[in-house]
Amino acid sequence: MLIGVIPITFAENSLENEHLFVDSSAVSMDLQFGDDDVKYGLSRIIITPTIENMSLTFYDDEINMSDSRVKVYANGNAFSIVNFDKGIIIYGHYNKDLENYEVNIYFAGQDGLVKYSVSASSQHIQSKIIKPTNNVISKTNIDLNILTDQYERVYNKSDYKFFVKTFDDSIYSGSDFDVFQGKVSGAKVSAIIIDPDGEIKSDVNGYVENGIYKGSVYIPDNLWQRGWYTVDIVVEFEGKFYQEQLSFYVYGKPAPSDG
Repeated sequence: MLIGVIPITFAENSLENEHLFVDSSAVSMDLQFGDDDVKYGLSRIIITPTIENMSLTFYDDEINMSDSRVKVYANGNAFSIVNFDKGIIIYGHYNKDLENYEVNIYFAGQDGLVKYSVSASSQHIQSKIIKPTNNVISKTNIDLNILTDQYERVYNKSDYKFFVKTFDDSIYSGSDFDVFQGKVSGAKVSAIIIDPDGEIKSDVNGYVENGIYKGSVYIPDNLWQRGWYTVDIVVEFEGKFYQEQLSFYVYGKPAPSDG
Protein backbone atom coordinates (compact mmCIF):
# COMPACT_ATOMS: atom_id res chain seq x y z
CA MET A 1 0.00 0.00 0.00
CA LEU A 2 1.46 3.32 -1.09
CA ILE A 3 1.33 6.10 1.45
CA GLY A 4 3.46 8.42 -0.68
CA VAL A 5 6.00 10.89 0.61
CA ILE A 6 4.97 11.47 4.20
CA PRO A 7 3.51 14.99 4.04
CA ILE A 8 4.05 15.95 7.66
CA THR A 9 7.00 16.62 9.90
CA PHE A 10 7.38 15.59 13.49
CA ALA A 11 8.56 17.70 16.44
CA GLU A 12 11.46 16.01 18.07
CA ASN A 13 11.91 14.67 21.55
CA SER A 14 15.63 14.98 21.15
CA LEU A 15 19.05 16.19 22.20
CA GLU A 16 20.55 15.25 18.87
CA ASN A 17 24.14 16.50 18.51
CA GLU A 18 23.99 18.55 21.72
CA HIS A 19 27.24 18.87 23.68
CA LEU A 20 27.05 19.19 27.48
CA PHE A 21 29.89 20.04 29.86
CA VAL A 22 30.10 19.62 33.64
CA ASP A 23 33.11 20.81 35.62
CA SER A 24 33.02 20.90 39.41
CA SER A 25 35.48 20.14 42.21
CA ALA A 26 34.18 16.57 42.47
CA VAL A 27 32.71 15.68 39.09
CA SER A 28 33.64 16.40 35.49
CA MET A 29 31.54 15.22 32.56
CA ASP A 30 31.80 15.70 28.81
CA LEU A 31 28.68 14.39 27.06
CA GLN A 32 28.17 14.45 23.28
CA PHE A 33 24.84 13.20 21.96
CA GLY A 34 24.99 11.70 18.47
CA ASP A 35 22.49 11.45 15.63
CA ASP A 36 19.09 10.16 16.64
CA ASP A 37 18.05 6.75 15.32
CA VAL A 38 14.61 7.32 13.77
CA LYS A 39 12.32 4.46 12.73
CA TYR A 40 8.93 4.86 11.10
CA GLY A 41 6.18 2.42 12.03
CA LEU A 42 2.59 2.34 10.81
CA SER A 43 1.16 4.27 13.73
CA ARG A 44 4.23 5.59 15.53
CA ILE A 45 7.62 7.15 15.06
CA ILE A 46 10.32 5.77 17.33
CA ILE A 47 13.21 8.12 18.14
CA THR A 48 16.14 6.54 19.94
CA PRO A 49 18.83 8.91 21.25
CA THR A 50 22.48 7.94 20.95
CA ILE A 51 25.67 8.98 22.74
CA GLU A 52 28.54 9.86 20.43
CA ASN A 53 31.07 10.26 23.24
CA MET A 54 31.00 10.47 27.02
CA SER A 55 33.64 10.90 29.69
CA LEU A 56 32.93 11.00 33.42
CA THR A 57 35.54 11.77 36.09
CA PHE A 58 34.93 11.54 39.84
CA TYR A 59 37.74 12.99 41.96
CA ASP A 60 40.27 12.40 39.15
CA ASP A 61 39.13 8.79 38.63
CA GLU A 62 37.84 8.32 35.08
CA ILE A 63 34.78 6.06 34.88
CA ASN A 64 34.03 3.99 31.80
CA MET A 65 30.39 4.74 30.91
CA SER A 66 30.13 2.50 27.85
CA ASP A 67 26.99 0.34 27.61
CA SER A 68 24.94 3.02 29.36
CA ARG A 69 21.25 3.37 28.63
CA VAL A 70 20.02 6.82 27.65
CA LYS A 71 16.52 8.29 27.42
CA VAL A 72 15.38 11.78 26.43
CA TYR A 73 12.10 13.30 27.58
CA ALA A 74 9.99 16.44 27.32
CA ASN A 75 11.08 17.62 23.88
CA GLY A 76 14.75 17.46 24.79
CA ASN A 77 14.36 19.30 28.09
CA ALA A 78 15.26 16.26 30.23
CA PHE A 79 17.39 13.16 29.95
CA SER A 80 18.55 10.17 31.97
CA ILE A 81 21.63 7.96 31.67
CA VAL A 82 21.79 4.70 33.60
CA ASN A 83 24.73 2.35 34.02
CA PHE A 84 23.85 -0.35 36.55
CA ASP A 85 27.25 -2.06 36.20
CA LYS A 86 28.91 1.10 37.55
CA GLY A 87 26.10 1.95 39.93
CA ILE A 88 25.57 5.37 38.34
CA ILE A 89 22.33 7.16 37.46
CA ILE A 90 22.32 10.62 35.86
CA TYR A 91 19.32 12.89 35.46
CA GLY A 92 19.44 16.20 33.64
CA HIS A 93 16.76 18.89 33.28
CA TYR A 94 16.94 22.09 31.24
CA ASN A 95 16.51 25.29 33.24
CA LYS A 96 15.07 27.95 30.92
CA ASP A 97 15.89 30.81 33.28
CA LEU A 98 19.55 29.84 33.59
CA GLU A 99 19.77 28.49 30.02
CA ASN A 100 21.67 25.43 31.14
CA TYR A 101 21.05 21.92 32.43
CA GLU A 102 20.73 21.07 36.10
CA VAL A 103 22.27 17.63 36.49
CA ASN A 104 21.96 15.18 39.38
CA ILE A 105 24.52 12.38 39.40
CA TYR A 106 23.87 9.46 41.74
CA PHE A 107 26.63 7.07 42.78
CA ALA A 108 25.75 3.80 44.52
CA GLY A 109 27.52 3.52 47.88
CA GLN A 110 27.37 1.25 50.90
CA ASP A 111 24.65 3.42 52.45
CA GLY A 112 22.64 3.86 49.25
CA LEU A 113 22.77 6.46 46.50
CA VAL A 114 24.96 9.52 46.96
CA LYS A 115 23.82 12.57 44.96
CA TYR A 116 25.95 15.31 43.42
CA SER A 117 24.09 18.26 41.92
CA VAL A 118 25.92 20.24 39.24
CA SER A 119 25.20 22.53 36.30
CA ALA A 120 26.01 21.66 32.71
CA SER A 121 26.75 24.27 30.08
CA SER A 122 25.72 23.43 26.54
CA GLN A 123 25.26 24.70 23.05
CA HIS A 124 22.20 26.88 22.63
CA ILE A 125 19.08 24.66 22.43
CA GLN A 126 17.42 25.38 19.13
CA SER A 127 14.05 24.19 17.90
CA LYS A 128 14.61 21.35 15.49
CA ILE A 129 12.43 19.34 13.19
CA ILE A 130 12.77 15.73 12.13
CA LYS A 131 11.71 14.98 8.60
CA PRO A 132 11.40 11.57 6.97
CA THR A 133 14.48 10.50 5.08
CA ASN A 134 14.30 11.12 1.36
CA ASN A 135 17.14 9.03 -0.08
CA VAL A 136 16.55 8.65 -3.79
CA ILE A 137 18.00 5.33 -4.93
CA SER A 138 16.97 5.58 -8.56
CA LYS A 139 16.33 8.54 -10.85
CA THR A 140 13.31 6.86 -12.42
CA ASN A 141 9.80 7.44 -11.08
CA ILE A 142 8.42 4.03 -10.16
CA ASP A 143 5.39 3.13 -8.07
CA LEU A 144 5.92 -0.13 -6.23
CA ASN A 145 3.67 -3.12 -5.77
CA ILE A 146 4.61 -4.63 -2.38
CA LEU A 147 3.98 -8.30 -1.54
CA THR A 148 4.82 -9.99 1.76
CA ASP A 149 5.04 -13.51 3.13
CA GLN A 150 6.13 -14.97 6.46
CA TYR A 151 6.37 -17.90 8.87
CA GLU A 152 3.09 -17.31 10.70
CA ARG A 153 3.73 -19.50 13.76
CA VAL A 154 7.10 -19.71 15.47
CA TYR A 155 8.51 -21.63 18.42
CA ASN A 156 10.94 -20.05 20.84
CA LYS A 157 14.63 -20.77 20.20
CA SER A 158 14.02 -20.44 16.47
CA ASP A 159 13.92 -17.72 13.81
CA TYR A 160 10.88 -15.78 12.71
CA LYS A 161 11.28 -15.11 9.00
CA PHE A 162 9.43 -12.74 6.73
CA PHE A 163 9.83 -11.76 3.11
CA VAL A 164 9.15 -8.58 1.14
CA LYS A 165 9.01 -8.46 -2.66
CA THR A 166 8.95 -5.22 -4.63
CA PHE A 167 7.61 -4.91 -8.18
CA ASP A 168 7.21 -2.12 -10.68
CA ASP A 169 3.44 -1.65 -10.37
CA SER A 170 3.14 -0.77 -14.07
CA ILE A 171 4.60 -4.18 -14.98
CA TYR A 172 3.12 -6.40 -12.29
CA SER A 173 0.29 -5.32 -9.98
CA GLY A 174 -0.94 -8.78 -8.96
CA SER A 175 -0.71 -10.69 -5.68
CA ASP A 176 1.10 -13.89 -6.68
CA PHE A 177 4.17 -13.99 -4.44
CA ASP A 178 5.97 -16.46 -6.71
CA VAL A 179 6.10 -14.07 -9.67
CA PHE A 180 9.37 -12.22 -10.42
CA GLN A 181 8.27 -10.31 -13.51
CA GLY A 182 8.91 -6.58 -13.01
CA LYS A 183 10.95 -7.01 -9.84
CA VAL A 184 12.64 -3.90 -8.45
CA SER A 185 15.76 -3.79 -6.25
CA GLY A 186 17.19 -1.11 -4.00
CA ALA A 187 14.21 -0.30 -1.77
CA LYS A 188 14.94 0.11 1.95
CA VAL A 189 12.93 -2.10 4.30
CA SER A 190 12.46 -1.30 8.01
CA ALA A 191 10.49 -3.57 10.33
CA ILE A 192 9.54 -3.15 13.98
CA ILE A 193 8.39 -6.16 16.03
CA ILE A 194 5.81 -5.38 18.74
CA ASP A 195 4.76 -7.88 21.41
CA PRO A 196 1.18 -8.57 22.65
CA ASP A 197 1.60 -5.87 25.35
CA GLY A 198 2.56 -3.22 22.81
CA GLU A 199 6.26 -3.15 23.68
CA ILE A 200 8.95 -3.12 21.00
CA LYS A 201 10.89 -6.39 21.02
CA SER A 202 13.17 -5.97 18.02
CA ASP A 203 13.76 -4.11 14.79
CA VAL A 204 15.53 -5.02 11.57
CA ASN A 205 16.30 -3.20 8.35
CA GLY A 206 18.01 -3.78 5.05
CA TYR A 207 17.65 -3.42 1.30
CA VAL A 208 15.79 -5.37 -1.36
CA GLU A 209 18.18 -7.41 -3.51
CA ASN A 210 17.11 -9.17 -6.68
CA GLY A 211 13.55 -8.13 -5.97
CA ILE A 212 13.30 -9.62 -2.47
CA TYR A 213 14.20 -8.79 1.12
CA LYS A 214 14.56 -11.66 3.59
CA GLY A 215 14.12 -10.61 7.21
CA SER A 216 14.95 -12.81 10.18
CA VAL A 217 14.57 -12.32 13.94
CA TYR A 218 15.68 -14.86 16.54
CA ILE A 219 13.04 -15.69 19.15
CA PRO A 220 14.87 -16.53 22.39
CA ASP A 221 13.68 -18.98 25.00
CA ASN A 222 11.54 -17.59 27.88
CA LEU A 223 12.03 -13.91 26.94
CA TRP A 224 9.24 -13.73 24.33
CA GLN A 225 5.82 -14.57 25.73
CA ARG A 226 3.12 -16.59 24.01
CA GLY A 227 0.75 -14.66 21.80
CA TRP A 228 0.34 -12.67 18.60
CA TYR A 229 3.07 -10.23 17.61
CA THR A 230 2.76 -7.36 15.15
CA VAL A 231 5.29 -6.49 12.46
CA ASP A 232 5.13 -2.90 11.20
CA ILE A 233 6.90 -2.77 7.83
CA VAL A 234 7.85 0.42 6.01
CA VAL A 235 9.39 0.30 2.55
CA GLU A 236 11.10 3.42 1.20
CA PHE A 237 11.93 3.93 -2.47
CA GLU A 238 12.55 7.11 -4.45
CA GLY A 239 11.30 9.23 -1.57
CA LYS A 240 7.99 7.36 -1.39
CA PHE A 241 6.92 5.32 1.62
CA TYR A 242 4.85 2.14 1.55
CA GLN A 243 3.42 0.36 4.55
CA GLU A 244 2.50 -3.22 5.32
CA GLN A 245 1.62 -5.03 8.54
CA LEU A 246 2.01 -8.69 9.44
CA SER A 247 1.05 -10.71 12.52
CA PHE A 248 2.69 -13.89 13.74
CA TYR A 249 2.19 -16.20 16.70
CA VAL A 250 4.88 -17.18 19.19
CA TYR A 251 4.20 -20.43 21.04
CA GLY A 252 6.02 -19.29 24.18
CA LYS A 253 8.06 -22.47 24.34
CA PRO A 254 10.68 -24.32 22.27
CA ALA A 255 9.66 -26.88 19.67
CA PRO A 256 8.97 -30.34 21.14
CA SER A 257 12.17 -31.70 19.59
CA ASP A 258 14.14 -29.05 21.56
CA GLY A 259 12.80 -30.29 24.89
